[in-house]
Amino acid sequence: MIADCFARREARVTAAEMISGLLAEVDTRNCWTLAEALGHPGPHRLQHLLSRARFDHDRAREEFARLVVGELAGQEVVLVADETGDAKSSTDCVGAGRQYSGAIKGVGLCQVAVYLAAVTQTARVVIDRALYLPRDWAADEERREVAGVPEEIMFATKLRQTAVMVENALDLGVRARWFAGDEVYCGRELRRTLRELGLGYAVGVSHAYTVTDGAGRRWKARPGAVITADALHAQHAHAAYLRERGAHYLLTIKNNQPGQARQLHRLPWKEVPVIHRDDARGHGRHEQRLVQVATVDGLLFPHARQVLRIQRRHRLYGAKKWSSETVYAITALPAEQASVAEIAVWARGHWTVENTVHWVRDVVFGEDKSQVRTRNTPAALAAVHDLIRSALKLAGYINTAVGRRAHTERHRVLALYGIT
Repeated sequence: MIADCFARREARVTAAEMISGLLAEVDTRNCWTLAEALGHPGPHRLQHLLSRARFDHDRAREEFARLVVGELAGQEVVLVADETGDAKSSTDCVGAGRQYSGAIKGVGLCQVAVYLAAVTQTARVVIDRALYLPRDWAADEERREVAGVPEEIMFATKLRQTAVMVENALDLGVRARWFAGDEVYCGRELRRTLRELGLGYAVGVSHAYTVTDGAGRRWKARPGAVITADALHAQHAHAAYLRERGAHYLLTIKNNQPGQARQLHRLPWKEVPVIHRDDARGHGRHEQRLVQVATVDGLLFPHARQVLRIQRRHRLYGAKKWSSETVYAITALPAEQASVAEIAVWARGHWTVENTVHWVRDVVFGEDKSQVRTRNTPAALAAVHDLIRSALKLAGYINTAVGRRAHTERHRVLALYGIT
């Protein structure tokens, strides 16, 4: 399929061997390890293939794309663009510089390339790629000459690179009707090009992006949902599941997860100021909170951006002794998307179930002290308690204890349930 893309037979044979080596089970893939796996005396043949051999890789890419067109014939194809980066130790690599890449979880010294894939219900195939050349690299003639960057390659935005790749894919016969990408690819220039090419698109937008519809109305995108959960759900799989679906998380870490708690405890909290204080009274107790926030990058959980240390002191009304507790929370929300006060509100809001259900059952109805334990009696009693709590809420009573005291007379109880 791509034999004619090589100027010499030796390069073609070496390329075939290199592909076999890349498919082999080796721990690390580089010219040295691949040469050893292939039985070569050294890495020189493979290095020559990659750096000096004459190989029309653009033509090879087109031939591969034509093969994909044939294999996906008759299927609904979506073109998907995304970028990824490779960490580098030097700016001598073409396009290497300090830039953002999700692959390295932030800003660092890396190369970034934009890829275009053809996606169907049964297949996902990369059909094109373009190395992103930052503006400073494109303007540095000396570096370009040393690295061998062709003169015709100039600075182009990732959106422009994507538009060119989409046009090439359609010219090669890819039968696509839709394009998809994340918020990097939501620019007006690219969207206009997609419409001109007859493609529909589904692209992500940032939480601050404003969309104008066909009627001229402007709509501001809402940020992803924020899911709060107790320590039971502070699992890597749960965090990854939420982020894959565009949601943020706020997870509590307690001492029942000693490894995670120790790692968070070791952060330099003495150097972190207290930036939020809270003093609240309710549910029969007085509670004080001190909140500290440290910025992290992927610590413990996928996409983790901030860690909170919450020091709580509380005592029941009438008690003199305070009880104290320190808990940690970790969130995927960066500081620019959520203030400490907002996160503190969400953290407290997580206790809605505890305060509206468990507290009422344990304190108002005294379930903790209940001696009812046989057969289905506890479940039946809990159902009756839930019925009372719900009826009082519907009647407008925020505080269940106050509602109970207001319905000590028989006729008022019957009226509460619509019994006359």
